[in-house]
Amino acid sequence: MHDINDGFRIEGEYRGEKYTVHRTPLQTNSLHVEYDYCYIKPFDCFDISTENDSFYCYPTKQNIITKLAFATEEIYLLHQQNKNG
Repeated sequence: MHDINDGFRIEGEYRGEKYTVHRTPLQTNSLHVEYDYCYIKPFDCFDISTENDSFYCYPTKQNIITKLAFATEEIYLLHQQNKNG
C-alpha cells in the first residue's frame, strides 16, 4: 500500500512468519524502479529495502511504476514543506 499520509506499507508472510515493512513519507524521498527486471520476473517493479532485505514489488496494475516514482517524490516534498512550516 502507498498513500500520502502513511507512505509505504508492505505486509506479508515468509516461512510462516508475518512481517511488516513501513516507510513513512519522510523516510522515502525517492523510489528505486526497474523496468523489465529480468532477474526475478520479466516485469516492471520497484523495491523497498530494509537494513537486511530488499522487497521487490510487482504491481498488478500495468504502467504505474513511473507514476509511483513521481508520487513518492511529491509526497516527500509535501511532508518536508509541512515539517518546515
